[in-house]
Amino acid sequence: MNNLTDDDEISIHLEQDPLIGQTLAGRYGIVSIIGRGGMGVVYKAKHLAMDRFVAVKTLHIGGDPEALRRFQQEAKAVSQVKHPHTVTLYDFGVSSEGQPFLVMELLNGISLREALKEGPLNLTRANEIFQQVVEALSCAHEAGVVHKDLKPENIMLSQKPGFGPDWVHVLDFGISTMSSSTDRPTGLPRELGKIVGSPPYMSPEQCSLSDVDHRSDIYSLAICLFECLSGGFPYKARTAIELLECHIAGKPRALREINVNTSTYESVSQLINKALEKKPDRRHEHIKLFGAELEEAVLTDSKRGLALKDRISMEVPRTAEFADLNKEIIDGLEDEDRHGKALNLLNQLRHMIYGDEGPHKDAKEGEKIVFFECPHCKAETQPDLSLCLCCGRSLATKDDFSKLRAARGDFSLPKQKSQQKETPKVSREFSQRTKAAMVKTGRAWTRSLGLLFLGLILIVCVFVVSGGYQLVVSNFKHPARN
Repeated sequence: MNNLTDDDEISIHLEQDPLIGQTLAGRYGIVSIIGRGGMGVVYKAKHLAMDRFVAVKTLHIGGDPEALRRFQQEAKAVSQVKHPHTVTLYDFGVSSEGQPFLVMELLNGISLREALKEGPLNLTRANEIFQQVVEALSCAHEAGVVHKDLKPENIMLSQKPGFGPDWVHVLDFGISTMSSSTDRPTGLPRELGKIVGSPPYMSPEQCSLSDVDHRSDIYSLAICLFECLSGGFPYKARTAIELLECHIAGKPRALREINVNTSTYESVSQLINKALEKKPDRRHEHIKLFGAELEEAVLTDSKRGLALKDRISMEVPRTAEFADLNKEIIDGLEDEDRHGKALNLLNQLRHMIYGDEGPHKDAKEGEKIVFFECPHCKAETQPDLSLCLCCGRSLATKDDFSKLRAARGDFSLPKQKSQQKETPKVSREFSQRTKAAMVKTGRAWTRSLGLLFLGLILIVCVFVVSGGYQLVVSNFKHPARN
């Protein structure tokens, strides 16, 4: 490698790397480091002859033939997948010093992982991003390439004139599988192969070292979608081994269990559940079908979110304190993105109505507000609402609550919240048991008195029938005869 003479594009003072400031393969001047990984480093470089910047990906030289084979596999896969949403490959080779390298187009943007640091995506934006990923994967699958390492880090978002900041590029085909190759060295049995990939996004067949096809990418893409919408994962595990076991035999959690804002994502949740089936035959047949169903599900759930917004606007108690506030919230949402902002309405309304201190903040001094516990999400809600402001599900009516209390033997009044000190739980339980005992004792006394009254009536009837009544009357009229 020769020293560069053009110092204008070199930033040596920030990174300590032997390649920075050097010329690779006699034509690529290494400028700076873009990122590091387990297999190698990605540099920003300048093509000296063409005077343009490129991305150069190098492989750590360790004498591992399997790592070199995967590196060559990536070059072959990227060269065969030619699509606007994949990276363009310019060159591949090995330098005179034995350094393998890939030269690709230089992208300016952020990864989807970095975008998620600002919080989960709304349905509209998530659909726009994942539809582009579907197009790229569809092209790859048609070329016989399975990505096998889909994750937010490998989805790049960049600015493109006329398309906004979310133009997608799918990166890193380093462990991809070609239709004519396998993911393990030739001649080795499957059980000796290594599990490769990112555990949170691996398909069951990847985890069990089974044969992998394009439906593995559908599974991984569904987990990415789940994370982008909820901010969490469908499986909860403490270790990588537990996570692999969850992929193989675990039941995924629902979107609403991770984030209450996804309570209206019913169609999207069903789509994800289908894509997360353990058996590949039960998933979508191809990635295009996944994309088409995602488009339809997003449209359906967006309408459901708007309908819920209208319903909540009618369900909020029309008190003097809430009426103007509710109108301000609804009117403000009309000027926003209807699909994106309406989905956060549940939490916004609950926060604006009840405030940071909970549902007692708006209560006047001495005023008591009656609350019930939502049977779905256990949040406090008022009995004059027909849906929960937290999870959006339908609630029981007042009569239903009364029947429920009667069935449980709870004869106390509805739970009341106020600024007064709450009765201890032990005292409340003792009071309920005492009232129940009193009611039971009262019923026993009622039965005893009834039986005594019936007995007296029976004695009188027998006395009259037997003639005793006439004898008493005759003795009363003629007392002298006795």
